[in-house]
Amino acid sequence: MAYDARQIRAGVFAELGRYDEALREVEQSIKDMPFDPANYGMLASIYYHSAQYEKSLKASMNALELRESASLRAWRATALKMTGRANEAQAEFARIRTMTPVAPDDYGAIGLAYGVIEEYGNAWKYMDEFKKRSISPDAKAGVLLLEKRIFGTGH
Repeated sequence: MAYDARQIRAGVFAELGRYDEALREVEQSIKDMPFDPANYGMLASIYYHSAQYEKSLKASMNALELRESASLRAWRATALKMTGRANEAQAEFARIRTMTPVAPDDYGAIGLAYGVIEEYGNAWKYMDEFKKRSISPDAKAGVLLLEKRIFGTGH
């Protein structure tokens, strides 16, 4: 999946914590490419990181209507968890664990899903595979942060 310049800028702004600018970029990208699930996945990520969990949940659902993937399901599951819907989040994480990874991000999502239920052997296996397959230094750095947040420390 190729990203356009607005999606890339949105990702950079989000990494810098400049969420208003990131939202403007991704919202324009949605106007230009309304059927690209990457736009809604990015929107879910931006909303999640800016603690707008209900909006993150809605954006992840919009993305999933366009394309099924473990990584998009992970955004939905984490948003459900943050909005206090623990049972729905657990069901979503269980669903993710049964999915076949297609893209590098899917490996990270499946690793996260295993980490949530404290099956760390499987979690590390998928996280390591994600790090091998991902070409993005930002994505790899994100996994290290995720590992610290979810598991307490990277390995």
